[in-house]
Amino acid sequence: MLSRVRDLFWTPFRSAAESAVSYRGSKRFQSGMGKLGFFFFASIVGGFVYVGYKVLPFYYDYYEILGLMEEQASKSAILTDLEMRNNILARIRKLGIPIGHEDNLRIQRVGSHTRIEFRYKEVLDVDFGKGRYYKLWVFDFHPYADREAQR
Repeated sequence: MLSRVRDLFWTPFRSAAESAVSYRGSKRFQSGMGKLGFFFFASIVGGFVYVGYKVLPFYYDYYEILGLMEEQASKSAILTDLEMRNNILARIRKLGIPIGHEDNLRIQRVGSHTRIEFRYKEVLDVDFGKGRYYKLWVFDFHPYADREAQR
């Protein structure tokens, strides 16, 4: 009993070598992460990197087309609807945004305000090869620009 009490108060003053040898008599309690823990941690990090790699281009394309739509809406005093539509559709095709039919791009003028909008969906999927895909998430985007025409 007395040795346990002495060890309780004396333990903080032991050297590191004494503590390592005397802790339950083995080093197995001081082992690191291990192979299974490392594999689990690496798979979690790898999953996040993969999802980021697949999802970030969706948002990059969204904000790029949104900037173009705002620019076209602010220049609507000097551009016709057909010119704005052609400029936006050319960029949509270049970015590979799945708009569907071209009539989904709507341009409305009310007084000096111009509103441009459309909707599209991007799918985050995993390709297992041989034509097997698994949909993880469907992102619904709705870019619109409502600006007053500037001369």
